[in-house]
Amino acid sequence: MVVITEEVVARSELGTLKKQSTLIEPGEIHADYIKHLTSIDGAIYFDVHGACHGIGVILDGIAAPGYGDASRGARFNSAHRYLAKLKSLEEPVPCVIAIISEDGMVNLIPELDNEDKIFELVQEIIDIINKQDKSSEIELSLKEKELQGFEAVDYHLYFKIARAFFRKKIYAKSVEYCELAFRCAGEQHFVLAEYHNLQGDCHYFLDTPEHFEEAIFCYQQAVHLTKKPEELFTYYKNLGYAHNALRNLYAKSDKDKYVNAMNQVIQAINTAEEIAVEHDLGTLSAYCFNIRGLSQDLLGRETAIKDTKRQHRLKAIEDYSKAIELIGDNSVYYWNRALTFQQLSMNKDAIDDFIQAEFLSTDQKYLEAIDDLLKKNHDLWPQAVKFYHEHKEQYDERAELAELIGNYEQSLKEQNQEVPEVAPAKEEP
Repeated sequence: MVVITEEVVARSELGTLKKQSTLIEPGEIHADYIKHLTSIDGAIYFDVHGACHGIGVILDGIAAPGYGDASRGARFNSAHRYLAKLKSLEEPVPCVIAIISEDGMVNLIPELDNEDKIFELVQEIIDIINKQDKSSEIELSLKEKELQGFEAVDYHLYFKIARAFFRKKIYAKSVEYCELAFRCAGEQHFVLAEYHNLQGDCHYFLDTPEHFEEAIFCYQQAVHLTKKPEELFTYYKNLGYAHNALRNLYAKSDKDKYVNAMNQVIQAINTAEEIAVEHDLGTLSAYCFNIRGLSQDLLGRETAIKDTKRQHRLKAIEDYSKAIELIGDNSVYYWNRALTFQQLSMNKDAIDDFIQAEFLSTDQKYLEAIDDLLKKNHDLWPQAVKFYHEHKEQYDERAELAELIGNYEQSLKEQNQEVPEVAPAKEEP
């Protein structure tokens, strides 16, 4: 809690309150210390010139009708009682009290005369956004213009509107309100990391190189503004997602940026994983493992050093496998792992994954990969036939896959090669 009043009042009041406060020689307080000082019980007492007169000041006051709120904490009501005391003096004293909540919300006392109206208007805007009804677009526009007519709006409220637009996937409007909130906050206000992250999410889903770059900047800001492991875990993952999006865009246009993006993906996801392990936050998502694996795999293709190439690919296999452990019905994860197995000449593992990918989601490229690998490696025919028959009952019929494997099975018979026997499916009791 921060009290701001005239210098003569500050000196007088601290003289009265000296036994329930820590007096200091009036002077400026370094901004880095404010966060710590506001956590001390009591208020920090400033004059209008920015000089601090005392810390840990326990405010006295008088109970008065219309002041305070029974639903709020002792700090909030103490501030109202103190203000009531100053207003009750023969010559009312100008004073502003800022109450800073743990979530970063700032209440100013006395409140603006139109504050209730602004809160009501913001909620009306959010309600209209939540309707997502084209017939209410005009009403929304009118309410937004009405809000713009107020000179002083708490920047947190703009972020509330931004979040409402974001939840409805109206990302351009969400970015607009995030930027308005930051302009309103200016350099005088501390903006929570979660709001930087929100702005990053808005840019990310606008899906252009410029917006991905903006998203990365926002996520980096969020990382720098928090020490909470849960938040850092999320923000580093988001950094990985944004760099992965840039990787896709730079793949054919800018090799240096392409390689840098892959390294950034790995670094961000590694950091998120380290935080999760250290603070017992659970595992990464399958998507995280997949994009890190993909970056490892592609970096392997970029290097000419055989040992480095192999190490990248083995790490990719490990990540794809972790993704599959978490979500075993995603054909892309099997496809990615199959391609990497193939690069490592681990063709027996590759053919199983190619077939599994086709079982999960039929795709012409899966069928072509299976056919190409079998044409070049006759020794894989028996294994492919066996794997197909062992797993086909678990999935919907795949006619093209059945025909393809059937052709190789017939070729085995024509060449008098042994066709693998498959144990009958276990019957349900």
